[in-house]
Amino acid sequence: PSGRASRDQKVYVKIAASRDDSRLLTQLQALLQANKGTLPVVLFYEQQQKTLALSAKYNVKPSPKLIQEIDHLLGEGSAKVN
Repeated sequence: PSGRASRDQKVYVKIAASRDDSRLLTQLQALLQANKGTLPVVLFYEQQQKTLALSAKYNVKPSPKLIQEIDHLLGEGSAKVN
């Protein structure tokens, strides 16, 4: 294991107002489930300024490819691991 406390990390996904539609969110769900892992995912709805922690079934294994795919779906800079 690396020196970082990765168990405390989360994947944050920003949902811009222009991207807040059910079709995109369904695609995001499929993307998360295709990258199963141990890190929780937290959605941030920009328009409502609200966060939503997803259930453990959406936990992911973060990778540059996953972050890139989320950014492609929801806009550059939408996903980050923190």
